[in-house]
Amino acid sequence: MRMKVKNKEDVVKAWKAGELARTKNRSLSTDGTHLMSYGKLIGLRLKSGYTIVGDYTARTKHFASQTTSCHVRLAGRFADSVWHPLVFENSPAITEHVGELPF
Repeated sequence: MRMKVKNKEDVVKAWKAGELARTKNRSLSTDGTHLMSYGKLIGLRLKSGYTIVGDYTARTKHFASQTTSCHVRLAGRFADSVWHPLVFENSPAITEHVGELPF
């Protein structure tokens, strides 16, 4: 199945729903499980449907880029939870998926 090209908000909504989507310039994409900003994992949808975003913004001193920060803030509006990056990167719920990234 081909990824549908959508605007940023609709990519986040597709991720929340477990669907494939990407922006036209591919800066934000999802395979329905992983939410990626420029290839960086910023969100994960668990098998239960629960969604978690890593807070990669200047506020947490884990700034990736201005655009990624915008993606994180947008995804955080729709996610069930937003976690500090150190927790996000080291939680078993996240680390068990890292080896399976399709990108």
